Amino acid sequence: MPRKKPKKPKKPKKPKRGHVALPTFQAIGTVGAGTGDVTPTWPTHQADDIGLLICETGAGEAVTAPTGWVAVANSPQDSTGGGPSRTRLSVFWFRATGSSETDPTITDPGDHVIGQILTFRGVVTTGDPWHISVGGIKSTASTTETFLGGTTTIDDCLILLMGAAGDDPASVGTVGTGNFDAAPIERLDRATNAGTDGRIFLASAELATGATFAAVTATVSTSERAGYITLALEPVAGTDHTETVTDDVDVTDSTTTAKAIVITITDAVGVTDQVIVDGDGGLLMHFASMIG
Repeated sequence: MPRKKPKKPKKPKKPKRGHVALPTFQAIGTVGAGTGDVTPTWPTHQADDIGLLICETGAGEAVTAPTGWVAVANSPQDSTGGGPSRTRLSVFWFRATGSSETDPTITDPGDHVIGQILTFRGVVTTGDPWHISVGGIKSTASTTETFLGGTTTIDDCLILLMGAAGDDPASVGTVGTGNFDAAPIERLDRATNAGTDGRIFLASAELATGATFAAVTATVSTSERAGYITLALEPVAGTDHTETVTDDVDVTDSTTTAKAIVITITDAVGVTDQVIVDGDGGLLMHFASMIG
């Protein structure tokens, strides 16, 4: 009896938009702080890393964006009011094109400035690096820091909780977990006693599933005013996979020839797996991680 001809491969399924992984914190550079021009340094980085420059100044003094850097949405945040406890948070971003970007110079804004660069990897490689941005202030001094919540409508965002405080600001205590996947991790908590003093802070938290995340708080030992910005870094976009199914294929081992189904799956980064099963769904062979 003649064999049946193999059926033509079915068309690949249309890829779904997905993400390769959550963005990750990479490194932190050397702080720049003082009453004149300052130059914070880039930490180790590579092409497509996102640098965030976190700055604090006093008395509503504006920071001019260094060459190549751009203010994030909702920056700056100025706590308003008078006196030495007034503070201003300014945040700028830069997408690295290589591993040797030029260290930025922050021009003297007046009384003082403190700035530091943190880098993040696995962030979307075109356009703005954030999915959402939320900003706000604490205009009345208190010992509670409230980092702002928001809503993400995509999965796999890294949430950055940023703040600035002035006039002898104390270290920020443990930040509440809220409804993040795990407790936020402190990445930056640095102060300067130049001029009227100031502090900058950043913690990161993972949010694997798009959702509304609540504001979270931390306690400080001295009463102070503050400015806040929350960013949700958007992950690198990709496709979940494409899948091709070819059935009624002859597969021969050392003793027999049998009909089988071949399933070929290519993931978002081009790695191909191939699975061969018999007519009853039993696994015959699996060729894993073959580069397509």
